Amino acid sequence: MKLSHLRNQSVNLSRGAVVALVAALTACGGGGGSGSSGGSGNRGTELRSTQFVVNQSLGSVSFAGGNSLNLSLSPGAGAFHVGDDDQDVFYTVTDRGPTIPCSETAEVIGVANFCSGNGSVFALPDFTPRILRWKLDESGNNLTLSLEETITLRDSFRNPAGGLPNGLQSAADERAFDNSGNDLGTNPNGIDPSALVRLDNGKFWVAEEYGPSLLLVDTDGEILQRQVPQGIRDDLEFSTYDVREDVLPGILARRKLHNGISALALSPNNDFLYFIMRAPLNKANGQAADGARIVRIGKVSLNSDGSANALEGEYLYRLDSASQFGVKASGQGDLDGDNFVDQSEVTINEAAALDEDYLLVVEQADTVSKVYRIDLSDAVSIQGSEFDSPSTSPSLEERAALVDYPFVVKQPVFNSMVNALASGLSALGPRIEGMALLSSDFAVLTNDHQYGIRGGSAKMVLVPLVSLTRGLPRPSSVQLSYEDSGLIESGAGFDAGGADAVATDSATSRGFVANNAAARVDVFNLTSPLSPSLSSQINVADAAAGLGLTAGKITDVAVRGSFLVVSVANADLQANGLVAFYDLTTLGIQGSFQVGAGPKSLMFDPTADRLFVANEGVPNSGYNIDPEGSVSVIDFRAGVADATVETIDFQDFNSDGSRAAEVPAGLILSGPGASVAQDLEPDQLAISQTGAELYVSLSENNAVAVIEIATLTVESILALGNKDFGEAVAGLDTNNNGSVEILPRPGVVGLYQPAGVAGYRFGSNDFIVTANTGAPRQYSGFNEVVPAEDLDGFNGPNIDSDNPSISAASSRQEIGALQVSRETGDTDGDGDIDLISAFGGRSFSIWDAQGNLVYDSGDDFARITAAFHGADFNDRDQASVGLGAKAKKVSLITTGAQVYALITLENSGGIMVYNVTSPYGVQFVQYLNNRNFASDPQFDTGDVGADEIALFTTSTTAYILVSNRRSGTVRVFELSTTASS
Repeated sequence: MKLSHLRNQSVNLSRGAVVALVAALTACGGGGGSGSSGGSGNRGTELRSTQFVVNQSLGSVSFAGGNSLNLSLSPGAGAFHVGDDDQDVFYTVTDRGPTIPCSETAEVIGVANFCSGNGSVFALPDFTPRILRWKLDESGNNLTLSLEETITLRDSFRNPAGGLPNGLQSAADERAFDNSGNDLGTNPNGIDPSALVRLDNGKFWVAEEYGPSLLLVDTDGEILQRQVPQGIRDDLEFSTYDVREDVLPGILARRKLHNGISALALSPNNDFLYFIMRAPLNKANGQAADGARIVRIGKVSLNSDGSANALEGEYLYRLDSASQFGVKASGQGDLDGDNFVDQSEVTINEAAALDEDYLLVVEQADTVSKVYRIDLSDAVSIQGSEFDSPSTSPSLEERAALVDYPFVVKQPVFNSMVNALASGLSALGPRIEGMALLSSDFAVLTNDHQYGIRGGSAKMVLVPLVSLTRGLPRPSSVQLSYEDSGLIESGAGFDAGGADAVATDSATSRGFVANNAAARVDVFNLTSPLSPSLSSQINVADAAAGLGLTAGKITDVAVRGSFLVVSVANADLQANGLVAFYDLTTLGIQGSFQVGAGPKSLMFDPTADRLFVANEGVPNSGYNIDPEGSVSVIDFRAGVADATVETIDFQDFNSDGSRAAEVPAGLILSGPGASVAQDLEPDQLAISQTGAELYVSLSENNAVAVIEIATLTVESILALGNKDFGEAVAGLDTNNNGSVEILPRPGVVGLYQPAGVAGYRFGSNDFIVTANTGAPRQYSGFNEVVPAEDLDGFNGPNIDSDNPSISAASSRQEIGALQVSRETGDTDGDGDIDLISAFGGRSFSIWDAQGNLVYDSGDDFARITAAFHGADFNDRDQASVGLGAKAKKVSLITTGAQVYALITLENSGGIMVYNVTSPYGVQFVQYLNNRNFASDPQFDTGDVGADEIALFTTSTTAYILVSNRRSGTVRVFELSTTASS
């Protein structure tokens, strides 16, 4: 989405200056808001997209034995607009002043070890944090920004509060040094502001990071009270203003250094103050939790005079993964060389309220800024729970998810990596820390340029950010619950195939289940969806006999118009299978057709009466018969009686074929003696949202084929490459030892090998969603699977000596038991294994139309299932050496403007739900699983082996049906929505 009408200007403020003149605008353009979020209407200067550079010199500072730095004011640690003010007036606040961490003095001032320990150089020790009032004006076509008022923050005796550290004993603190390297000591009055709001009575609330604290500030800058976490007050006994412990839980004292309260928001009626921590808290031992992503949001009720009354709620916000701030394929966004930035760089920088409990939140890594909408009105509070206790272990921040405390719903508004700014407006850049909502269209964003210590400029940018929320309902999400579910039971035993596939017909209120235990399709009445009843059965043997075939397994069922369609494999898997059409009213057979070997899945053409069939073409056990994989097209536009069958094959990609040169590097072709057409094994099908392409997952080949529907030709084969299990966001458990040990493993990769596939659009672009199952080839005649310890030069090829996990591969306590490929991973052709290649991505992914990875869920599935099931994750920790949770199928559903991916987990059981509306802002929504684990899975209760998903709707309600292959059950869930899911 383009934010239009840019004007770019500079504001040069000499020290102490009040009014600044700016360059003339070359054109007007843009539209002012029709009213602000607080009701200011269109009063004041007309707003438009504009960028100001604020230059207020703070002079030059020399450092003993080092460089001199020219410093300038950084005015925007936080920003706020009062709803009743004119839309051209806003406030900002500075932080504690220019500082340089001792660890960075060599880089910044040219002197290594300038100061020691956990400390910072305070370039201007006497700098006083201040609140600034700004005014936008217009003169002809000129837009000006003026500094109207400076309010110095002071103690009860009118002395400047200062910005030096407090000398806290109950929370992490640091030492302060001057420009000669001398210790400056501490100041119990010192504050490090990071956000502000202004009350209707003229007072302010200011957030600061040392305590962390909430400061109630009078109109003239006097600090009336400082609210600190319980247990901190005694550390500040010599403060010369009122220090209280009325509202902040003591657990907040475990904030990381420089990561206190970073964001404030105020409800329009001034009844509630919201605060958000910048980053996850430390663990009980004071160390950061690796990869932690959970931050806390607090809601404080205010008294009529604006003072704090009580903490009313404490909620959980899940930060985006660091991998969501960069795209390696294109080099976009925040990357550290070939890697993603560290998760610790992802922070909350600012917030603002659109309404009571309805907030905008700024999330940032380095240069990429994101704005999300959240709604707390239906959120679940952890206040008073065990997670407010410092003794809880593991702490909240060490967990990937909590069973009873879901995250607040996030929905994207803006992402600087993909949403274009107005023409000529420079990138927002790093450290966007202030956001004030000026009107119903525009916001002003401010950055922290760190006082020019590393160069750069202080910016204030007007963008029509608020307009992107106009007309949107409050954020809500789909929600599934076993309390609102029903059950279809096949009566088959465990692993007997009682529920291998499922389809529905909303028009006739029926569900169809492939029951291979009885070699039939069971038909269920869904008139009362949560109380389904068996109404009839369909025996498929007759359809096979009519073609002179012997029926094997029923592989898929689908419904279109007046037809139920069933695909059936041949009893001889290497021979042709069949597809049968049944009348939906009478369930009588209308026609049956031979298709390729091993029909696996069905998909109707949305533009015409045609059916696509993925024919897997699996080899026999001895791997000496290997039929070609293909896609059959049954065209029944002239009626089923006159239907034709056409085959789309891959023969042109064979070594002697016309398209051999188009076989992509990285496509896995490991079958002994197989041609490309024989080696490719189509699995699942999906249609692009435009209806122009058919996506075909090629699981064993680690690829997706794209077929142009208009011409029924293969457009391309997209090789998906490897998932780096060495990334901090993509660890895996490699042992079936009854312990949760999810660790990054450098030099180990995963072959995505998706089964489930789906397609949708974001903006004007197509995206492909895959469930990364894993598909090792294990036959008596060919077996590529070995434990990593067998990559030793005797039982399998050697591992290259440069692989960082070569030693770990020799130990079963490390990765020695991990099932890997002996055929894949020799990247330089010298015969050894350069990349240790495991099977499956243990995730789901989103790819662009060219096959470039845009999003991967990393190790979410492992961490979230472990949070719910402990050591029973990964199928009682018996699948950690194999495919992990085993993502099997993916289905997309749309509600309102939101798109959700539902991913079934075959090994662990259950369903993962993610909001994928924006592939650049994917959000975990929910995991649900009612499986109770026994020592032997056949004695498990609940649903086991989740596989296919089908959607069913009535006039008022939507449902999904989930087939569970191992337990032989189908779960019927009612789809509801909630603001916290």
